[in-house]
Amino acid sequence: MKKATPRVHHQRWYVEPLNTKSNKRIAEYLGREEDECPRQRCGDGQEHDLWECDNYGQVDYLDKSQSQIEGLCFRPWTQHDNGKIMPWIFLRSSSRIKRSDRNAAGQPLLFKASELLPV
Repeated sequence: MKKATPRVHHQRWYVEPLNTKSNKRIAEYLGREEDECPRQRCGDGQEHDLWECDNYGQVDYLDKSQSQIEGLCFRPWTQHDNGKIMPWIFLRSSSRIKRSDRNAAGQPLLFKASELLPV
């Protein structure tokens, strides 16, 4: 019986600047204008102007820098192999969730009360 060879997955990372200041900051951080991927059709069916990152570490660094760099605002995207480019959602540790966003038992809420529609 032959052993199955493990499939190697290739994952690409992108960031979409949401304003001109963010676009400039991301370009400075990445340091390469050729990484700009204008008008990429993504999984939501729309075209987005993206910057390709070398790895997830760059995306994570930009995420952590948002609180220190005023006006830095972007949306992360990822692509597995040759699949669609899909939005990426950062998973936050429960210690970073504000007390007001927890229920009486201290567990994170899925929705804030202010986000729910009136019945």
